[in-house]
Amino acid sequence: MIKSLSLHNFRNINPVTLDFCPEINIFYGNNAQGKTNTLEAIWMFSCVKSFRIARDKDLVAFDSERAEIDLNFFSEERDQRARLCFFKNEKRQIFLNDVKLPSPARLLGNVKSVIFSPEHLSLVKEGPDQRRRFIDMGLSQIKPSYFTAFSSFRRILDQRNALLKEAARNPVLADTFAVWNEKFAAVSSEVIYMRLKYVKVIAAIARDIYSDICKGKEELNVQYKSDLILPDVDVIEEKEAKLVIYESVINALYELRRKESVMLSTAAGPHRDDLDFTINAHSAKIFGSQGQQRSTVLALKLAEAKSITDLTGDRPAILLDDVLSELDHMRQEYILEQTKGQQTFITTCEKAKLNAGIAFLVENGSIRSI
Repeated sequence: MIKSLSLHNFRNINPVTLDFCPEINIFYGNNAQGKTNTLEAIWMFSCVKSFRIARDKDLVAFDSERAEIDLNFFSEERDQRARLCFFKNEKRQIFLNDVKLPSPARLLGNVKSVIFSPEHLSLVKEGPDQRRRFIDMGLSQIKPSYFTAFSSFRRILDQRNALLKEAARNPVLADTFAVWNEKFAAVSSEVIYMRLKYVKVIAAIARDIYSDICKGKEELNVQYKSDLILPDVDVIEEKEAKLVIYESVINALYELRRKESVMLSTAAGPHRDDLDFTINAHSAKIFGSQGQQRSTVLALKLAEAKSITDLTGDRPAILLDDVLSELDHMRQEYILEQTKGQQTFITTCEKAKLNAGIAFLVENGSIRSI
């Protein structure tokens, strides 16, 4: 449970300490007042990055050089505290129970939450970047080791792409590709294997939730999509599955070498993969109605939350960033019913009547409970 949040020089928010209740916490006010910034601050403790793809310096107030956010929470049967410090020109600092952490991965898994914003409603119909991000964020909270593997993958991918560009100017460097291909395939096999296992879990949960939403009239199917030859991770053991993925990546890099020399970027790997959604065996992206696409996203986000509970035993906080206004009444009622009993944070333009919970008014960066 998230007990309180303190903000100092964070975006446009005036310095404040907010005490939360274990049920529903609503932030209301006009647009561009700071409501989303507050949910962003909470989310930062779950994935140590913004769901808005912001740079650290963007998190610091205009007239300041440093921002600090503190979160008090109850986990593992005790009160705990996490602190994030952001700077305009320095590397961020991360603390857990007043101990400075050497890497963001050490904070992951301590504060679990699921964010649902209007941007997620385009998860089905937009490009694959957002769908890969959906996998990466959810999986990082369940398995911090995934965050470490994915960070290594991104670093090696950047280095290999740089080599492709340099080799175009200096062909003698082509001799080094064998070594880099092995490094790239090894870390790719780790990333893809964990993704495949995770997608299997959320696919099953999302299928049941979607069926519940549409009263059993339609079936949602979610699959990991890749140009690589990938194993069924439910059938073969982990070591063998990773070897199959490794060899598939190596073979693809060899076959696509000429294409890469033109593209000057890596043509196969986790950064090229995607999620595929079908409703009654038809593409949700191409043939799905807006209602079907929104029900798909709703099922996926609720599946993300349930997977965290099922795989870790913790119930994540639910962060609903102005998303209820984008859903019809039926889907609003469904998401609120499904998240009942979990600590929930909601942003909205209108004050809602609460049977249980607390409301905060947000005006020009000032936040006060009502």
